[in-house]
Amino acid sequence: MGLTRLEIRNIRNLHSVSVEPGQGLNGLYGLNGSGKTSFLEALYILGRGSSFRSKDLGRVLQDGTQQFLISGKLSPQNISIGVEYQAQGVRYRVDGQTVQSRLELAGQLPLLFISPESHALISEGPRQRRRFLDWGVFHVEPGFMPAWRRYQRTLKQRNRALGESGVETAWDHELARAAEEITQLRRDYLERLSPFVDRFVQRLVELDSISLGFTSGWRQGHEFMEILQESLAQDREYGFTRQGPHRADVIVKVGNHPARDTISRGQQKLLVIALLLSQVALMNEATLRRPVILVDDLAAELDIHHRQRLLAVLSELQAQVFLTVTERQALPFSDDIAVRWFHVEQDQIMPV
Repeated sequence: MGLTRLEIRNIRNLHSVSVEPGQGLNGLYGLNGSGKTSFLEALYILGRGSSFRSKDLGRVLQDGTQQFLISGKLSPQNISIGVEYQAQGVRYRVDGQTVQSRLELAGQLPLLFISPESHALISEGPRQRRRFLDWGVFHVEPGFMPAWRRYQRTLKQRNRALGESGVETAWDHELARAAEEITQLRRDYLERLSPFVDRFVQRLVELDSISLGFTSGWRQGHEFMEILQESLAQDREYGFTRQGPHRADVIVKVGNHPARDTISRGQQKLLVIALLLSQVALMNEATLRRPVILVDDLAAELDIHHRQRLLAVLSELQAQVFLTVTERQALPFSDDIAVRWFHVEQDQIMPV
């Protein structure tokens, strides 16, 4: 699957762009500030309904404009998807119909983003690792999103009720059921992912004994219902539920030590790429679908040897990939890898 056509209007320095990408590797090159990352940002918004640069989509608007539009045609589904922003709000469309949730976009266009900051998945706190985990579970396990919505809805009701003695416990049974379901789906997914991680780590980065651990977000060895009852007094004091799946984490280790304390920033980036590409391979095996992969500034912090390795792996995945570099020579493609090139200059994206 992939995009056969993409239209972008009024995204940062991209005023009016139409692109017909290839179904394999697509390379975009041009000077810094020419619009390469803005192009990837538009694709990201189309697939996820949000930006990787700003929480406020209004900041994505080109100066002097009041609305933006991003639309794409998907193959082999032969459907269109789009995101339109105006002062009144954001509108998501699937095949001409307005949909209520950006999750419906994500379901149509699974999308992964690799950037020079991708190492943060390992080096920073658990929020990004939860997002990494839940993206994968969402696309592989149909039961995950209903359980997650039940959990979030019930969690808000319990938090709102904290302080009203006896009222908050009315939500505990439903909260515990949803929490246990989410946690089991997450554990099962990580177990399925681990063999793929081993394979891609061997291909991309010289590291031994990589392991993925999981913490559920509450004290190990206890049922969540028990935790809710034990922590009620402190939850009342703080005004929110302090333990649960919303505090879960994925523990990435090299040997017996956390990866963030053991390996260099460049190795962290390669390890994160291996984790993300493992999700692509698992999703393809489980659902016969391949996400679109965005790679911003591929050459950053990667020597030519590791760039060659990564390009070979990306080509073998047979996914639609969009790569940005300042110069074409930064991507050392072998002769047997086909690439569709685009030159980005002064808000224009032209096929080469």
